[in-house]
Amino acid sequence: TRYWRDWSSDVCSSDLDVFLDSIPDYTLADVVQNVARLDIQLLKRSLTKHSSGLYLLPRPVELHDTATITEESIRKVISLLKASFTHLIIDLSKTYSQVDMVAIESSNRVLLVTQLDLPCLRNVVRLLMSFEEIEGLKNKVEILVNRAGLESGQISLKKAEETLGRNVYALLPNDYRTMVEVRNNGVP
Repeated sequence: TRYWRDWSSDVCSSDLDVFLDSIPDYTLADVVQNVARLDIQLLKRSLTKHSSGLYLLPRPVELHDTATITEESIRKVISLLKASFTHLIIDLSKTYSQVDMVAIESSNRVLLVTQLDLPCLRNVVRLLMSFEEIEGLKNKVEILVNRAGLESGQISLKKAEETLGRNVYALLPNDYRTMVEVRNNGVP
């Protein structure tokens, strides 16, 4: 059986619990506070199971709890999850902190989401350049274009791929109305 794990390290603003209409008992901050005695059983009891079969370990509720999350604690949590589940999805922040970089380096694949506009594509190019400094990281990165097919103002896919120097892995269509409904109703 395949289990999808969804764990959020966007420790400031991730809303995956809201998007899944879930009220978790535990957060990432709770788990890392017990990292010294953390094993797979304790970790599994800390996850919130969604009706879809997805498990969630959300961001801390209180912003000050983010200070307890360290590179070492993230490594241990990721290692335990990888040993237990076939898939792990990590929702990272836009800041690419040291904690985020530990998650990225631990990943088999990194999906970088962007849009077809100049500021977004410029940031992707900058990120890809910085990823070149970490051995093997650039090869794990796939580019996903979000909100593809906007009526006007987008850079063409061909031009974007030329700018990025690589092919786009996937396009996510622009369906704002459906996405707002899905988010507001907590239905993935």
